[in-house]
Amino acid sequence: MQPYRHSQILRKAYFFLALLFPFNFLSAQSILENTQVRFFTDAGFEATRDSTGKFFPEFQAGGIEILITAQVTDKISLLAEPVLKSNGTVSLERAMIKYSFSHYINVSAGRLYTPIGLWNTTFFRFAKALTPTIDAPQIIANFEEGGLALNKDNGIMISGDDITKLRFGYRAMVGNGYNQPNSRDKQYIVNIFLEPVDNLRFAASVSSTKTTGLFTPTKSTLDGIALAGMYMGGKEIELAYEYYVGHIHNSVYSSVGHVHYGYVGYKIKRFTPYVHYYRGYGMESGVFKNRTNATLGLRYNFTALSVLKFEAEFLEANDFAKVNQFKIQWAIGF
Repeated sequence: MQPYRHSQILRKAYFFLALLFPFNFLSAQSILENTQVRFFTDAGFEATRDSTGKFFPEFQAGGIEILITAQVTDKISLLAEPVLKSNGTVSLERAMIKYSFSHYINVSAGRLYTPIGLWNTTFFRFAKALTPTIDAPQIIANFEEGGLALNKDNGIMISGDDITKLRFGYRAMVGNGYNQPNSRDKQYIVNIFLEPVDNLRFAASVSSTKTTGLFTPTKSTLDGIALAGMYMGGKEIELAYEYYVGHIHNSVYSSVGHVHYGYVGYKIKRFTPYVHYYRGYGMESGVFKNRTNATLGLRYNFTALSVLKFEAEFLEANDFAKVNQFKIQWAIGF
């Protein structure tokens, strides 16, 4: 009798496993089917004339951005955005887990774009096929490109969208800021926005952090305000304006900086001539500079994910150096 009972137990176990493994396989398969991978890359040429009148030509490659999204359940989603740079290094732009209670309440954690203004929350950093210009506004560019504000950070964010008929939304984030990850001091950012009509959005954001070693050797408080308006996605006209003001202060030091950025484009079939203007601050060769630059550009869309851009930029910094640049960029998504 004992061998008979033993064989019965084995048969039940095999039957259970036969049911379990197909179920797990189908579950894993459904997750894979909900995972999407996109690639973005770009190549370009830049010629710069410095204050001495000499031209410096340079060919450029933007590396490859990999955008991975997955809908794990009805409420849980993932996003990863690693970038394989042309110099052989790898950077992680974003890596976030999101839990959606509803349209009004979502919780995201990981490496996120900071909710400053509208430009930084609308356009991907390295997916140049989706951006209207070659470069982002200087203040929210990457640090290695002369940016000053944190355009991404490790932290947690609560968000909501499409609230009331005005399509009100909000983002509230706590991140490490300019501090070491183990610092008790964190950066706090709140962004509120609305879209009263299709494609027209307005936003206001405030941020505050305490930090040591940023512009001053002692612990300082850095407060920021950003106001933004944007009209993108309409039939012809494209408009964007962002204003930033930052105030860094401590017991012996206080300084206020202002930044203005404006963009205007007009779509004519596949062509979009545009201009953008920046006046404010940027970091160049480790030096904090006041700068003004105006850019004339032309964008041509072969397809929605294949874009050719031409720009002529005129730059003047606070040391009276005047620089002219001509840029070409071909950006593709696939």
